[in-house]
Amino acid sequence: MKTSALFFPFDLFGSSGTRAGVELLADAFQEMLADNKRERQATRARAYANKVRFQEFTFETLADYKDWRHQARLAIRDVLGRRDFLLWTTGNHLGVFPLYDELAQNPGETLVLQFDAHLDIYNLSDCTREL
Repeated sequence: MKTSALFFPFDLFGSSGTRAGVELLADAFQEMLADNKRERQATRARAYANKVRFQEFTFETLADYKDWRHQARLAIRDVLGRRDFLLWTTGNHLGVFPLYDELAQNPGETLVLQFDAHLDIYNLSDCTREL
């Protein structure tokens, strides 16, 4: 199975810092893949080095946002059509909508893990340490 890592720095209706965060993650991810491919010693990274596809979107002008949702859906549909493992990284909560749109078209065995950088803003004092 291959992995497709798509970095979608969507930041409309939010802070430009969200875009910058995704761009930094994308840069680090590309650097990690390049380092792994250059490594000549046997490492665990060899197990996936040639099985990762990378794609990064850009939103430099307002016009780039015109069809953001459709553009994202096409990319997601392509990955799911290949049955790749999808790593979808976006800069704004709204950036997950295209993924959910596509998953809704083909319900089946799907697992979504969402990591949210804003978990720290909630008051969880009444929760136990173990969920």
